[in-house]
Amino acid sequence: MNTRTQNKVHFPSRERGVVLVIALIVLVAMTLVAIGTLRSVDTGNVVAGNLAFKQSTLNGTDQAVEAAYRYLATNLSGINLQNDNATSGYYSSTPAQEPNWTDSAVWAGAVCMNSCAADANGNTGYYYIHRMCTEANTPYNGNGPSGNANQCHMTLPSGGATTGGSMRVGADVYQGNPQLYYRITAKVIGPRNSVSIVQAVIAI
Repeated sequence: MNTRTQNKVHFPSRERGVVLVIALIVLVAMTLVAIGTLRSVDTGNVVAGNLAFKQSTLNGTDQAVEAAYRYLATNLSGINLQNDNATSGYYSSTPAQEPNWTDSAVWAGAVCMNSCAADANGNTGYYYIHRMCTEANTPYNGNGPSGNANQCHMTLPSGGATTGGSMRVGADVYQGNPQLYYRITAKVIGPRNSVSIVQAVIAI
């Protein structure tokens, strides 16, 4: 009996190519993760930078408020503060309607600090001063052009009242001239369109 022997030929397994495909998929996934991480870090740096610029403009408003206070202190004597001085950003009464302070057109007549030159941080400051009174260009205890009595927010100097004033019931007894309230509105514009607007009320 003749016996036939069959020789088996072994071909490379087709499954060996799957490893390459998986490796490519993993490589693409790792690349996407790396790109996402880089973008996340970059976004974090931008946000941190914007917060720093915002804080810088907020700190800059302190300088604007201080400059406005110096104007008030310098012009406190006499009748200087009874009248408007638009070139100095000073108004002797409150606006009839509260401005939209976020509107850039409102700040067209404001005092621009340092002749509008930016400081070392790239900030430019502005301010307005309003005397907290109802009548413009009028003494705090006078009558306005329309005949209406001027009504001002004011306080008395510290200390007890003396007996030298009127003892009529309900009469105001002053030790001297009352202190008037003034509102300072300051705005600072910095890099990357960062803006801070603050208001401070002082009695002087």
